Amino acid sequence: MGSSRSLCGLLVPLFQKVLDAPILVQEHRYTNSCFIHGHGYCYIRYLIYAMVFMKTEYFHEMPDTFYHDVTNLHPASKHESISLTIHVCNSDINECESPSLYSCSTGFDCANTIGSYTCVCEGRIRNSDGACIKGFKRHRVNMRLNEVYTSALGNKNSQEFIDFEKKITAAMVKIYANNDNYFGVEVERLTNGSVIADLGITFTDTDTTGISDLLVAVRNNSFGDFKVDPDAVTVVITGACPSDECPGNSTCKQLTSDTISCPCNKRYYYDGVTCIEFIVIVVELSLENTFTEELKNTSSPVYQELERNVTAELTEIFKDTPNFKEIVILGFRNGSTIVDFEIKYRDDPGENKKTVVAETVKEKIIKTGNLGNFKLKSVQIQGTPPEPTNFTHTDVTQTRIDLSWNKPIGHEFFVINGYIVSHKTTPETQFKTQKITSGELNVVLSDLQGDTFYVITVHGYNDEGDGDKLRIEVTTKDSPSSSNLVIIIAAIIVVVLLFIICLVVFFQLRKRRHHKQSRQRAYAQPRFGMNLTRLPTRWTHHYNYEDGDEEASASGSKRLYRY
Repeated sequence: MGSSRSLCGLLVPLFQKVLDAPILVQEHRYTNSCFIHGHGYCYIRYLIYAMVFMKTEYFHEMPDTFYHDVTNLHPASKHESISLTIHVCNSDINECESPSLYSCSTGFDCANTIGSYTCVCEGRIRNSDGACIKGFKRHRVNMRLNEVYTSALGNKNSQEFIDFEKKITAAMVKIYANNDNYFGVEVERLTNGSVIADLGITFTDTDTTGISDLLVAVRNNSFGDFKVDPDAVTVVITGACPSDECPGNSTCKQLTSDTISCPCNKRYYYDGVTCIEFIVIVVELSLENTFTEELKNTSSPVYQELERNVTAELTEIFKDTPNFKEIVILGFRNGSTIVDFEIKYRDDPGENKKTVVAETVKEKIIKTGNLGNFKLKSVQIQGTPPEPTNFTHTDVTQTRIDLSWNKPIGHEFFVINGYIVSHKTTPETQFKTQKITSGELNVVLSDLQGDTFYVITVHGYNDEGDGDKLRIEVTTKDSPSSSNLVIIIAAIIVVVLLFIICLVVFFQLRKRRHHKQSRQRAYAQPRFGMNLTRLPTRWTHHYNYEDGDEEASASGSKRLYRY
């Protein structure tokens, strides 16, 4: 390899002439090769198969230009040849795409670098023998801690380094107390720049939230006793740019020859998985302050001083609101002095940042009437309005739904031209809308279908567009033609059946009563099998007939029976 290195160095003048540009020579670590870089990663690779040169002959078979530029080559012992294979490329060769071009131990992965490759234990851990074990996922993270760096922290064997590592380990344990996929952390090194900690954090390969949890803890200032700059946490990836490892809305940045990072583009931030756009709320603040022409010039001392003072005051007001990032002054305008600024937040699905800003302005600016030493005139939050509140249905029938709502929280800081109510059934794809411009906070949806599920939304709007929507779901009542009609018919049938039953019972009872009376009459006036005759007086017996015997009662006579 010594001869190879010498040859690489001797070829530098030659290829500088050929490429007509500064070049970089790099020796391959695993094969007997040299790499010459120039013209923005255009490079020439040549393999040295023999390194023994004759004392008196120097590459007599090569072109004159080549011969001329290597005449100072120190001859070796005795034999006579050198073989060169020259490849001219327009871009980097990815050795990892062809197994014949790289060699890595079992468990290690090939990671391409500029002009070479490296073997990494990516997504795995190493055991005591250095072998790469699957089933784990290892993230490399650089973190800038606001601590005082000392030379002892550069020595992994020093007590100061060991104590510092213990503090980092304890902070990690606290963050991942409820994450069963957390395996451990290793402090690779500590370097100067406050203190930059190069960490290896390991999880099982089923973990999905590990880095996200760390970033949340750092941004909430919950990383142990350390003060961490939320924007100074970098996830390091093994490889070379460009890399498909970088998420969308990020830019690949080469850190070393074999490592990269993927910082998010402006107006985006990293959540541990991808780059998400900041939520930006633009506010117009009017101060009772004399406007001067110097405030139009961003480079003037007057502008910069006012910008610095207003930024400090606003940061103090909003810094404790959840997921706050920063205040950015957009400029100053005439009208006393109008300050246009934006408040940046990281995404928080549980909160509408418009209402957070409105409530904060109301509590911390409007109530005092001041912004630090500045007297306040007015505040206006730009953009579309937030969603209304208390959206509900007050009455529901088969064909109509009565709706009502309240104005948004902090509505006094937004321009609201009116409201739009939209509704549709589940099968429908288009909403039917009603625009309310009279300032009313209620509306009636009519001509609806009975027993039908409706999705209903309401939102405010202004000249900048439609605001955030609030949604409810309502089902209209059944129509009379369905269940109510069935109940009515069933009731009629029951009444008719009861009437019929009553008639039957009535006639049955009447019949039985008549039959009983007939039997009693038969015993009292036996007429069949007997002849009426007058008996002697001594044989007679007085009998008073019942009132039912009309004939006897009318004549008052007495009847005699012969036995």
